[in-house]
Amino acid sequence: MSGKSAQMSYYGFMGRDVLTILPTGARKSLIFQSFPIVFDVMHSSQSPSICLVISPLSSLMQDQVMYLNSVGIKAAFIGDDQTDEEIKWHVETGYYQLVYGSPEAFLASSRWRKMLTGDVYRDIVCLVAVDEAHCIQHWGYAVKKGEQAFRKWFSRINEMRSLLKKIPILALTATATLATKNKIVRALEMDTCEVINQSPNRKNIVYSVQAVTGGAHQTFGPIIKELREKTVSFERIIIYCQTIKICSHIYGVFKEEMGEDMYVSTGDITSGMVEMYHSRIDELNRDNIVKDFSIPNGHIRVLIATIAYGMGINCQGVKSIVHYGPSRNVEAYLQESGRAGRDSSDMCKAVILYSNVMLKYCDEPMTEYARNTNSQWQEQSRDSDHVYGKSVLKDALNKV
Repeated sequence: MSGKSAQMSYYGFMGRDVLTILPTGARKSLIFQSFPIVFDVMHSSQSPSICLVISPLSSLMQDQVMYLNSVGIKAAFIGDDQTDEEIKWHVETGYYQLVYGSPEAFLASSRWRKMLTGDVYRDIVCLVAVDEAHCIQHWGYAVKKGEQAFRKWFSRINEMRSLLKKIPILALTATATLATKNKIVRALEMDTCEVINQSPNRKNIVYSVQAVTGGAHQTFGPIIKELREKTVSFERIIIYCQTIKICSHIYGVFKEEMGEDMYVSTGDITSGMVEMYHSRIDELNRDNIVKDFSIPNGHIRVLIATIAYGMGINCQGVKSIVHYGPSRNVEAYLQESGRAGRDSSDMCKAVILYSNVMLKYCDEPMTEYARNTNSQWQEQSRDSDHVYGKSVLKDALNKV
């Protein structure tokens, strides 16, 4: 356990709220996953304690629950995707030490609200962990006055405080601007919380930005050529696109240029070295991609994706992240570029390729980062540009 992680746990054991901002790949989830077990040892608890984990995505919850049960830790998730009544009953009896759910599951359901105020949970809940806490800012509040929030219950997680006795809250995220930090603290009523903050810059990721003028065939031609030559030894790369339409177009370019060379085994469509991932692909294909990317030597070497491939997904062996068009904001960019180098200390690359029309999807700090870093790229050497790029990134994060 790192020094930051130990500090986080210490504050939690002391009953204090903690806001934790650590880079992607820092294994933040291990803190709350181990918390009830260590808590019981420290307090000689007569019955197992429970950690409630508020998570934004069902797929993320299910992956973590599956992993925890495989290593002998009792975990379950609640929500619309949980159809097993026996598991639900066991959740209510306090059988599981980690119970995952979305804000909607815990707060919008009378069944689970009642559970939280019952005798079992009132006495044995030791921590409420809010994973991917930046979603409070981006999903819990309307972007413009008069509009509805995407998921309003993210702005009402503080209701957990009235349903449970005084329990510490641990909020975790990889990136947060000053505005997002303040919003998280206010929304969760963590005015006196401890803040553990580490620079989002990953030491093993080199950042750069480049304007592009040619089409996709010209832009990705060198990658296609190298993939055809190296096949499964090609270093794994994720290409993020701003829309499903662009994602499909880029995939089509690879398919057109490579033909049968796109497959490890000729004629076997399940052996593709290039795949695309977005919210509209079928569940079987999505599961196959996630499974293949969880091992470093999987046959998929190039993944063309939208932001649907993001939070909490276990990806291995990724050496490069290319954004064909910047992310919508700096926080999202750091989350997505952080898919690289999660399983290795080897130097990795994060590159933004953009044209002016692509900037319409981005907020002002992201646009400023892209333009300023590209300008500096043209004037300075590669190494000094990377330092400059990180500096601009840090400045953008600190903007209110």
